[in-house]
Amino acid sequence: MNEILLVLIIAYVFIAALLVLSMIYSEFDWKVKVVLALVVMAFYYASYYAWSEAQGWPTNKQPPNRFILHHALIVEPDQEGERDGQILLWVSDIKGQEMADTPRVYKLEYTKTMHAKVQKALSKLKGGKAQVGALGNNKRKFQSELSGSTANEEKTMIVFSDLPDLALPEK
Repeated sequence: MNEILLVLIIAYVFIAALLVLSMIYSEFDWKVKVVLALVVMAFYYASYYAWSEAQGWPTNKQPPNRFILHHALIVEPDQEGERDGQILLWVSDIKGQEMADTPRVYKLEYTKTMHAKVQKALSKLKGGKAQVGALGNNKRKFQSELSGSTANEEKTMIVFSDLPDLALPEK
């Protein structure tokens, strides 16, 4: 077990004990006690979701506009439709001319076109050619396969390209 996780559990138990003691021994009005209990529960809820962001779990947020691709995992949807497919990208944000400190995992919705793009980028990456991703939104009409209706949808489009060779300074 992670030491930080153990410290968080002890802190949560301590705060809950303080809350129980304040409920039992204080002469606050019952309304104040209810508000106090709701505030503590709200902090537990908020810290749970903040902790998942701090642990590096995949995020559903949009990837950065420009990034370096480190690796990807493609999970295809199963035939029975019980599990949705997803594409996980391990990327580092490019800020200016520098790479961000820590890579982040972004979870994308599975599509066949994105599968093909990521697979091609992975094969180049395994061949020793670093890949840069650029993000853009593409609003387009698509035909629903099941209903036959047409609708506007905003899809995240990612274009991968080779990282240009670094120019060495002149002597």
